[in-house]
Amino acid sequence: MSALPFDQQGSPVIPLNKISDLAAQEAEAQAMAAQANARLEQIAQQRERDRMEQENQLLKEYDGRLKDAKFFREEARQTTDPDEKRRLLLLAGQDEDKAREIAAQLGMNPAEVAPAEKTPWWQFTHGKMAIYQIIGIVLALFLCYNSFTGYQAKITEMNKSLPFDKQLQPYDETSIQKFFFEKLVQFSDLPTALIMVLLVVPFVGFYVLPIFGYGRNIWQEFKEEITAWERIKFTGSIILGFFLYLALSHLVKP
Repeated sequence: MSALPFDQQGSPVIPLNKISDLAAQEAEAQAMAAQANARLEQIAQQRERDRMEQENQLLKEYDGRLKDAKFFREEARQTTDPDEKRRLLLLAGQDEDKAREIAAQLGMNPAEVAPAEKTPWWQFTHGKMAIYQIIGIVLALFLCYNSFTGYQAKITEMNKSLPFDKQLQPYDETSIQKFFFEKLVQFSDLPTALIMVLLVVPFVGFYVLPIFGYGRNIWQEFKEEITAWERIKFTGSIILGFFLYLALSHLVKP
């Protein structure tokens, strides 16, 4: 191997032909690196496209499973055949289990698939309706109580200028006590009636009170066994029955 020549400062002098060879090799290496980077970028993009396509397929399957489960449950509510009802509920449960597995694969909650659209503030919702109803009841009670005390004071003032035999008898705190005593009796009637039912016909009590976990119960059948129209009739009958009971049991007197 021949020694390299040295310059006046004693540093080795690299021939020009070797410098050009190194530059060519460097350019070739850079070109190969650029090609490799471009290929890696293509592979990453293809992998991302495959992942998104697979995720979209899983989302479609998830939606389909939920729709099938909802359909099976609706059919189960309509049918009267116990075996067919059990079969439909089993299919619905299988679809729901599969939907949960897909949601776990995607790393999300089931509710994240189809987020609910925001409702404009001026539109009624179930939550807003409940709040408005509570506010309305509180305002009605407040106005009624103010009117009660206002007329009580007005009648008391009028009685000062009337003879004793013509004085009016206003409602007072004693009447309010009678009112709350009446409500105490009404609320006491409910557990008393349930205890009597459990003593006389216990199977009816177990059916009405599902907390005992005894066979079939009214809560399960109300949600799964009867149709929507039957639920409307049942709920309307219960509400009308309560209104009738309250109207007939109002016994407060001044």
